[in-house]
Amino acid sequence: MQAGPETFRSSGALVFGAISAAVSLGLAVLTAVHPDVGAPAWVPAALVLLTVGVYVAQIRPAVLMEESELVLRNMLQSVHLPWAAIEQVRIQQFLVVRAGGRDYSCAAVGRTRRQIRRDGPVAPTPGTHDLDGSFSYGRLVEGRIDDRAKEARKRQGIAAESPEQSALAEGVRVVRAWPETIVLALAALALVVAILV
Repeated sequence: MQAGPETFRSSGALVFGAISAAVSLGLAVLTAVHPDVGAPAWVPAALVLLTVGVYVAQIRPAVLMEESELVLRNMLQSVHLPWAAIEQVRIQQFLVVRAGGRDYSCAAVGRTRRQIRRDGPVAPTPGTHDLDGSFSYGRLVEGRIDDRAKEARKRQGIAAESPEQSALAEGVRVVRAWPETIVLALAALALVVAILV
C-alpha cells in the first residue's frame, strides 16, 4: 500500500523558495526584535509579506498523484480531477490537464523550450518512461499522469472522449486555499497599516 500521494514539483523553485522564505523571515524577526537596527517600522511587515508571497508562489505549487484523483496545487487553489475524467495532459512551460472540455493548469512542473525540442513529439512508452533517462522530468511526469488516467479508464470501462468520461468531469473540484489566502491578505493589511502609522 502506498504511504502517500506521489508528488511532483520543480526542485529548483522549492530550494530557491525555501532559502528566500527563510532569509526574509529571519530578517523580519531581526528587524522587529531589534529596533536599534534602524529599519523603518514597515520593513518587518514587508518582509513577512515577502515570506508569504514566496511560500505561495514557490513552495506550495505541486502535482499530487493520489489514489482516486490528480491534484493540481496552485498558489491559492487546488484542482481535484478524477483520474478517469482526464482527457489529455501536456507539459510545455507548465502543466495543462484537460477534463470535460476545460483546461486546468499548474505551474509546479514545466519544461524549457530546449527540453521540449529534445523530448520531441513522441511520448514515452507506457511503463518505461522512467527507465532510460532519455526524457526530461516534465515529459516523465506527463507520461506518469497519462498512464494513470488510461489505467483508471480501463479499470472503470470508460472509453476516451465518451459521454461517460464527460460526465465524470462533473466531479472536478476547485478548492480555495483559504489559510494561504487569509495569511496573504493579513500580511498585506499589516504592511498597509505599518506604512500609514
